[in-house]
Amino acid sequence: MPAEIGKLTNLTHLNLRVNSLSGTIPAEIGKLTNLERLYLDNNSLSGTIPAEIGKLTNLTHLWLNDNKLRLNVLPGSIPEVLKGLTNLVELDISGNLFAVPADDPAPPAGPGEGQGPPAPGGGSGDGENGDPGDGESGDPPPVVISAGRFSDDDASVHQANIEIIAERGITVGCDPARLDRFCPDREITRAQMMAFLARALGEEGSDQATSRFTDVPADAWYLPHLQRLADLGVVQTSPGGAFRPSDPLTRAEMAVLLTRAFDHITAIAQPTGVFDDVPANAAAAGEIEATYAAGVTRGCSTQPLLYCPNNTVTRAQMASFLARTLQNTP
Repeated sequence: MPAEIGKLTNLTHLNLRVNSLSGTIPAEIGKLTNLERLYLDNNSLSGTIPAEIGKLTNLTHLWLNDNKLRLNVLPGSIPEVLKGLTNLVELDISGNLFAVPADDPAPPAGPGEGQGPPAPGGGSGDGENGDPGDGESGDPPPVVISAGRFSDDDASVHQANIEIIAERGITVGCDPARLDRFCPDREITRAQMMAFLARALGEEGSDQATSRFTDVPADAWYLPHLQRLADLGVVQTSPGGAFRPSDPLTRAEMAVLLTRAFDHITAIAQPTGVFDDVPANAAAAGEIEATYAAGVTRGCSTQPLLYCPNNTVTRAQMASFLARTLQNTP
């Protein structure tokens, strides 16, 4: 939307719905104080709703639905910038990026924490261990966005995939106050992965869920996600009924979760030992080779081809695993 729209100060009705508008809503829209009806729905507008829209106190109809606006409120709430529009009789903000609970309620990790051990063997890989790669695998160079929605992932080889899962409402970042950090190098715990995976599947679960795991309290923030995934068979109770929520998620566990959660990734019945560090008879070999066949992973090293099954998964790596899985979903 051009900023020059703010010069049309006599407008009472502005209808730009169902176009291909992208970018942000210009602050200059606040100059259209005579507007009574504003229709911007069914576009690809992004960013936040400008505070200046709160000056349009004559509005009776405001449709912002079906865009990519970051509303920064939970579903069922009205963004603060709209609360002064007391003459509204119609307001539609559905189909945008509502906030979800913060990915990690714990305080931020310290410098370097959560990166996990380096991948053995080096090689180009696919960036899952922070290695940008040197093209040995024949893969195209990673897409790097100069400035995305998060301030701490610029120039990361995972940035494009982080943007993808944010657009899908799977993450709002690691800072619930500002929503501008992703903490890409922090490890993912098994509990946190339940939230990411449930959102990716559109399976939020019930707030009334009761725990079936001996080490998961009834008031655990992740319990609705965990219980729903357990109902779907994605999560299975370990011996003794424990879930180990605080344990870091490993790459082998990630492969198992993805094959159980998504129908298009089927565990290989007879693994062949594609990766040098995952023998054909390894416990998760079928699942790991399935993610390789589906294009979800290209390993942590290509010379030799390694998967690093016991390495932990960072938030950035999780974004790439999930984004590739979702992009390849039929």
